[in-house]
Amino acid sequence: MASGDSVRAYVLVKTDADLTAIYESGDYARVGDALSRRLRPRMASAIRIAGLPSLAGLLPPSADAREKDGLAPPGFWDPPEMSREDAAALAESLRNAWERRRAVLDTLVIGIEADESTVVELAEEAASDGGALTAAGIDLQAFAARRPASAVSDAIFSDSAAADRLIGAAALRDPARFPAGPLAGAGVHVAVFDHGLDWTRLPRFGGGWAKQPRLPGTTIGGHGMAMARRILALAPEATLHDYAVLPDRIGDIDAWASDITAAFVDLIADMKAARAAGDTGPWVALNAWSVFERAWNPGNGSPDDPLHPLNAIMTYAVAEGCDVVFAAGNCGQFFPDPRCGCTDRGPGVSILGANAHPDVVTVASVRADGAWIGSSSQGPGPAPARLLKPDIAAPSHFRDADDAARLNTGTSTASAVTAGAIAALRQGWPALPPATMKQVLIDTAREADGGPGWSDRTGHGIIDLRAAVEALAALP
Repeated sequence: MASGDSVRAYVLVKTDADLTAIYESGDYARVGDALSRRLRPRMASAIRIAGLPSLAGLLPPSADAREKDGLAPPGFWDPPEMSREDAAALAESLRNAWERRRAVLDTLVIGIEADESTVVELAEEAASDGGALTAAGIDLQAFAARRPASAVSDAIFSDSAAADRLIGAAALRDPARFPAGPLAGAGVHVAVFDHGLDWTRLPRFGGGWAKQPRLPGTTIGGHGMAMARRILALAPEATLHDYAVLPDRIGDIDAWASDITAAFVDLIADMKAARAAGDTGPWVALNAWSVFERAWNPGNGSPDDPLHPLNAIMTYAVAEGCDVVFAAGNCGQFFPDPRCGCTDRGPGVSILGANAHPDVVTVASVRADGAWIGSSSQGPGPAPARLLKPDIAAPSHFRDADDAARLNTGTSTASAVTAGAIAALRQGWPALPPATMKQVLIDTAREADGGPGWSDRTGHGIIDLRAAVEALAALP
């Protein structure tokens, strides 16, 4: 085994009951010994355990720990506005959720330090069938941190401040334009269609929809909360709603499509109920997910069919006044997600289904320096319409020291940034039709990817909030 510079890397290891018990103990030395036994002996001496991911969310904390860490306010388990029976049912549902998380913990993510040749060997072993390893690779965040401050990695792995500068987010807080206060999403509802949200971590929570026995707002951590952070970064006063439609694994694709359709039906009902109760605040819906391959198409018709239930409900939601935002997907021709179908990667074949709906805002991803990210799905949309998708691009591929998300990557991050931007703008222009808001964002987008006009990589350009604010202010 060749020697070389030590790098931080990660391994995904198939687990068993013994390894899970050791992992939950948090004992690095014991995890290292167990990992060495699971891997080939000749590699064991070159591997040092560098870290374990936080165990928060894997085991239910004690009541004292919950209140100390801010996981739940005092009295959460028996709040005065709930009956004891309802509180007991909520507590039981949460306990069941914890147990389900433990049941699906079949792969452990473990940080290691090893020389680069060892990491290559580990990756090769992971590619073989039947081994203990599921995957292995360089820890990109740590790798980027090793580079000089002047290196190009500062653009590749920049921070949210640079992402804000790229889109002109300061325009939302311009006191000359908004003397009464910044545009921060006050009065705006944002529905997050994702894995779920943790209401105890949100400044304003408005309920939502989840498939039983789950309850809205009871998902600890995960992708949905990463999206929530990005929304609140631009619209900190928005009210978030949890539409928990994404399971850990999609088993029955038809049932999953039905769940999303049902959740959107519920969203529209919630919008109407709020208006009937006197809450006329605008609504934004974020869908930071995408179709990876055509083989996943639901059996009740192609998602590219405008009459497919998913497409029909998107049309309905926009007609009811909701700004619907979709991620373009991560099946670009360079570095596509491994889940992307072999023929569903690259230009013209990678933005599928509702993600290419004509009425939604479809978002591609760029770095904080404006360069296109090669994993971002490319347009145009599917035949026969061949719509000019994506519509716009927004920043992704950034990180912050105080962010629980190690890296904010993919078009999911870009779409969440866009949803947050729209939520902020909606405070100032709440009654604008969704089609007009979308067109303003398109018309004011900054040129990207080599010049003016539409591009299959970045759409009509990168969202520019300063120009958008000026255009909106000029509307009659």
